[in-house]
Order: sequence, then C-alpha cells, then structure tokens
Amino acid sequence: FPIDVFNMVLIGRYNGPLKKINKDDILAAQKALESVGMLKHKDLHISMLSGGQFQRVLIARALVKNPKLLFLDEPTTSVDPKAQKEFYDLILELNKNMTVVLVTHDISVVSAYFDKVACLNKNLYYHGPKEGSLEKLKEAYNCPIEIIAHGLPHRVLKDH
Repeated sequence: FPIDVFNMVLIGRYNGPLKKINKDDILAAQKALESVGMLKHKDLHISMLSGGQFQRVLIARALVKNPKLLFLDEPTTSVDPKAQKEFYDLILELNKNMTVVLVTHDISVVSAYFDKVACLNKNLYYHGPKEGSLEKLKEAYNCPIEIIAHGLPHRVLKDH
C-alpha cells in the first residue's frame, strides 16, 4: 500500500470526497503522531515500520478524531516483548483521558497492566479490580490458572 505514516494517520480525518484536508486536520494528525511517539517517522513509508511502530500509527489514526472510547483487539499480535511493553505503557497513558477496551488472550498482560478484568467464555464474567482475579479466572474457564510473566516488570502471580 503506497502511503507514508503521516498520510496513514490523516486518513482518520477523512469525511468523504467533498471535504478537503485543512489545517486543523494536519495539526490533529501531527498531534496524534506525537502522542504515540511516531512524529519523527511521519515521512516513512508504512512498509518500513516494525510491528510495534505500525500499531502506534494505527492508534494515532484512531486518536486523530479525539475519541472517548478506544477498542483494541489483540493489538500486540506479532509484536516483540520490548515493543509490547512500550505499547501497553502508551495504552496506560491514553487511558488517563479515555476509556480503553482491550481484547487479549494474554492473561499475564492483564495482570500487569489493567485494573479491571472481564472474561468471556460463553458467559461474560466481570471481575472488577485485578486483586483476586486468578480465582475468578478459574471459575470463568473451569480450569486451573497459573501465570508466569517474563516481561518488564517480572511478575509471578502463583507459585511455579
């Protein structure tokens, strides 16, 4: 797809063929790229980005409309552990100004980064704060749960 980072984000401001890009659109795209740490890469072709950088650009494209709610579905698939940590740190920062709903199969990420947990396994289970969530996960998935996370910070939430 022949497009650079800046124009990829600018697509998020697209409102149909009759509306031309204006100064506000350009400023919004710059601000969104800056908020995800990608402004310095604005002229790069998107094919030159790492998986983590590309995810940041996609987040910027969503942010360019100033949403109050951000839905993410498995956002760190094929992203290396260092980039995952940086990505989740970014999500925590964004969560200060908007609601973020994240779908993941990585339970260790949930335990390390998020304060409320809901699990879906034929039924929806809301667990509230993460304290005590391991026992609730056992109930939701009808099997023992052990979590070992070797990211930053290192956390072991059950004896292993």
